[in-house]
Order: sequence, then structure tokens, then C-alpha cells
Amino acid sequence: IEKSQLNADILKNQAVVVLANVDTLSESQAGALIDFVNHQGGGVLIALGDQINADDYQRLLFHDKALIPVELKSRESNPGAEFGNLTQIRSDSLQSPWLNRFRGEYANGLTSARFSDWWDTSAITQSDQPEEEKKGEKSEQKTPVELATLSNNSPFMLMMNHERGRVLLLTSSLDADWNNLPAKPDYVPFLHE
Repeated sequence: IEKSQLNADILKNQAVVVLANVDTLSESQAGALIDFVNHQGGGVLIALGDQINADDYQRLLFHDKALIPVELKSRESNPGAEFGNLTQIRSDSLQSPWLNRFRGEYANGLTSARFSDWWDTSAITQSDQPEEEKKGEKSEQKTPVELATLSNNSPFMLMMNHERGRVLLLTSSLDADWNNLPAKPDYVPFLHE
């Protein structure tokens, strides 16, 4: 659907929502997505890219009361790719059982994809929150789990389990703008998982 069509009513019959390089959402759309994950048990896949408004994502989606508590530090790039300085997914970082099948070292696998751009991110932990936000919190702090790392040790994939739903964040694009993942035979099976 188009971004303008995203609302609580349309989410009632969905299992998964993919935000692929979506520039920004309104407050009501962000609230509908948060409810979709927390109350309907839906899944959200967010793939970052060059169109996103980092300030809006941070304010609306990337804090401890929203979809995933991460900080978008900066957009990074690898200008040395043409000289053999490749940024790829570290095979040894794919430890989750559903990612094991993608750990292959063969030339056309997921881990052979090359990344030119990505967002540097870090998980926001309870110690990172201001003191006034910590007061009165009875539930334990949820922290995203890093499922995949790039060869420069930047996170590539982070997952956040909620009480009923799940959020997966990719720090690079789903299309070929920032990487060559779509050209790899593992791309479609990876998205299916």
C-alpha cells in the first residue's frame, strides 16, 4: 500500500508490515503500528535507507515505548569498496537458528553481499534513559537483540520481541540502492524467513 493508506483499520487484517525506506510516518500511523505489534501480535520489518527522516524515526518509532529502542547515530558508507575494502555480513554473527542456513561461505550467499551504505545504530538500554523516565518502571527493560553484524562490526539486523509481536530492523536498504542483496540467491528465502 501507499504510505498515506497506512492506518489502524488496514492493519486489522495484516500479519506483517514492511517499511522499506519510508521517509516518515504521522503520529497516528506510528501509534497504529505500535498497537499492531503490542496488541495484535503483528510483525514489523523496518529497512532503513536514504529517504528516512532520522529525527522522526527516533521520536516516533525508536525509543523504549515504541517499536524498538535504538539510536540512529549516523549514515555510514564504504567509499573503498572498489579497492577491495568490502563491507559484508559477518557469517559468524548469524547465530540465531533461523539464520543458520544463511551462514554459508559460498560466493552467491547472503554473506557475500556487499554494502555501500548503512545506518550506524546502537541499542538504547535502561542505563541510557534519563532518570525521570526510569522512576516508577516496574517492567524489566527490553533490549533489542543483534542478529547480524557487518564486517566493520556495525549492526545489520536487530530484533525486538514484544509481549505479542516482533520488530526486525535492517540498517541498510532492501533494494539495491545500498547493497547487492537482491542479486543473491539467498535474498528471497531470507525475506521469507
